[in-house]
Amino acid sequence: MNADIVTWVNGDFVAAGSPQVAPSAYGVTIGEGLFETLAVYSGRIFALDLHLARLATSAAALQMTVPDTSKLRLACLAVAQELAGHSVARLRLTVTSGPAGLGVLGAPSRPDIMVLGSVTPSPQLGSINTKRASLVTSPWRRNEFSAVTGHKVTSYYENALALRAAAAAGGDEALLLNSAGFVSEGATSNLLFDASGQLVTPSLRAGGLPGVTRALVLQWSRLAGLPIVEVDDLTPGALAGAPAALLGTLRNVQEVASLDGATLASSPLIRRVQELFAENMPALLDHS
Repeated sequence: MNADIVTWVNGDFVAAGSPQVAPSAYGVTIGEGLFETLAVYSGRIFALDLHLARLATSAAALQMTVPDTSKLRLACLAVAQELAGHSVARLRLTVTSGPAGLGVLGAPSRPDIMVLGSVTPSPQLGSINTKRASLVTSPWRRNEFSAVTGHKVTSYYENALALRAAAAAGGDEALLLNSAGFVSEGATSNLLFDASGQLVTPSLRAGGLPGVTRALVLQWSRLAGLPIVEVDDLTPGALAGAPAALLGTLRNVQEVASLDGATLASSPLIRRVQELFAENMPALLDHS
């Protein structure tokens, strides 16, 4: 398919932008849904099983009915194959609850599965992200006690507002504190800091998403003997001036150039994490 956005809905490729979901679906009326963003390299998906496992875990925690993982996997692979002619592409898997009336206590008849794919200007497989980001502290807080915190829900407007505010201030990403004032995450990324020679990332108890990239950075850094810890109560003051990086799909490990306009230095330790991530990426491409 040659469309700018490859679109697959409930078993079929369809024209991008064509109506496919019922207006009364819970995915529309109450925002009941989950999604995953995945990286596709020459038609092969990076860390697909880890993303599908996270979606399944969230569905169970939120009491949401979703299709079997094998069905979601086949849907993702079908779209990825349409993107095989491109070295890097973005794939979005969305699963939302189907029609159940206009209230909130109904039983959705079936979930809707949507997979979108498009080419994206992101780092090549196995290469280091050399573009440095500008981080801006958000005026809004992450509620670490929310029922949906830690889950990649389609009710994403809060994150979008934070990111738009950061962009309006000249930034690429928003830094979110939680209700206690501790560092939580980025609007679309997890965070990593070099705190005086120790790699530090906010713990999930601070309200962040259990990111796939974050989990791999923790795993690969520990295997390589790098000093890395998760901390519940990171304060902005304690991290003032500390080198930082954003962690996420397609950005991988991206150094931060500035925080709220203050320049941050590069870190050899974060550079080593970037190298580790780039080196290990090929092993997690799907082999289907």
